[in-house]
Amino acid sequence: MRKLFFVLLFIPAIFLISCNDKTENPYYLKGKEYYHGQNGTEIDFAKSFVSFQTAAKQGHLKSQLKLADMYLKGEGGPKDHWNAVKWLKIASERGSAEAQLILGKIYSTDTHGKKDPHQAFYWVEKAAFNKLPEAQYLLGRFYLKRYKIEKRNRNKKAERYLKLSKDYIKEAALKGNEAAKAFLNRQ
Repeated sequence: MRKLFFVLLFIPAIFLISCNDKTENPYYLKGKEYYHGQNGTEIDFAKSFVSFQTAAKQGHLKSQLKLADMYLKGEGGPKDHWNAVKWLKIASERGSAEAQLILGKIYSTDTHGKKDPHQAFYWVEKAAFNKLPEAQYLLGRFYLKRYKIEKRNRNKKAERYLKLSKDYIKEAALKGNEAAKAFLNRQ
C-alpha cells in the first residue's frame, strides 16, 4: 500500500517534469491543432481553450501566453480580463518578456478600466530589461514623457530622463524596431 501511495504521488511530478518548456507539451500541441485547424482537425476554439488551459496549469509557458490571449479575445469562452491578467502575471514571473510587455500595454491603456501608469512602467521596464525591442522603445517613450514633466517642473533629473529615453529608443532601433526607427527619423 505504501508503494502504491508513493507511485501515485510521484507520477504527476514526473509528468510535469517531462512536459517542461524544452519539449512541447502534448496538450499544447493539441491546442494548436484545434486553434489553427491543423492535421485534419477542424478549428474549435472551445477545445483549443481546454487544451491550452490544461497545459498552462502544468506550467507550460507558451500555453500560459496563449490562454491569456484567448481570454483577452474571448476565444473559446467569454472575454475575461481578470483571468488574462492572472495568466500573464504567471508567465511574466517566469521571465516571459512577451507577457511582461502585454501587461505593460494593458496597464497603460484604459481598455479594461485598469489604467495604472505605475504598473505599466513596471512591466514594460521588466520586458525592456529582457531585451525585447518593442518594450525598449516603449520604455524610451515613458522616459521621454517623464523628461517633459520634469523639465516643466524645472527638476534637475530631467536631463537624466532624456538620456535614458534616447538610449532605450536607439537600442530598440538598432534591434530593428520600426517604430523606434521612425521616431528617430522624425527627430
